[in-house]
Amino acid sequence: MELNGCDSSVVPYNVLINGLCKSQGVWEAVEVKNSLGGKGLKADVVTYCTLVLGLCRAQELEVAVKLTSEMIGLGFVPSEAALSSVVDGLRKKGKVEDAFDLVNEAGRLGVVPNLFVYNALINSLCKNGKVDEAEALFESMGNKGLFPNDVTYSVLIDSFCKRGKLNVALLFLRKMTEVGINVTVYPYNSLITGHCKLGKLNAAEFAF
Repeated sequence: MELNGCDSSVVPYNVLINGLCKSQGVWEAVEVKNSLGGKGLKADVVTYCTLVLGLCRAQELEVAVKLTSEMIGLGFVPSEAALSSVVDGLRKKGKVEDAFDLVNEAGRLGVVPNLFVYNALINSLCKNGKVDEAEALFESMGNKGLFPNDVTYSVLIDSFCKRGKLNVALLFLRKMTEVGINVTVYPYNSLITGHCKLGKLNAAEFAF
């Protein structure tokens, strides 16, 4: 019996897979998934998402990416948690192109990345020196029904400051306050450091 992409006969195996993932037995969990075909069963979306999350926690990112692509190829929509975990893992390894490829794959199933994914992508672009692309991605968020938060602004402001674009950083700080986002200490720290590096001590004191 199938319901919403979930085969009820797979449920006990999903419970087992979840338990193995939580008890550091992620490779045993993968083996359980691979054995389903021999039992006349098919992995469902829960199987895949559970494994992807477990693999990300175990820092087995390469296999997590492979299973996410496999899941999408089968027409299963990855959960926000699963997609976010993989994208964040790719971000941490500096694999920004792979992260975008995965998000685009999911997009073909109608998946709209959440704010966490957007922040991870923007962070990746900034760390790879692609600030213009990061800014373009920031500008596109409204079209997806998403609104930048303090993390989004802080990442961009820090990147602009590191590249000496202090006027742009200040513009984003102004935007941040205009939309009602509470400014944390991080953007101010970035601005102070940026002004100091350029020898603008008076401006740095003013920013503080």
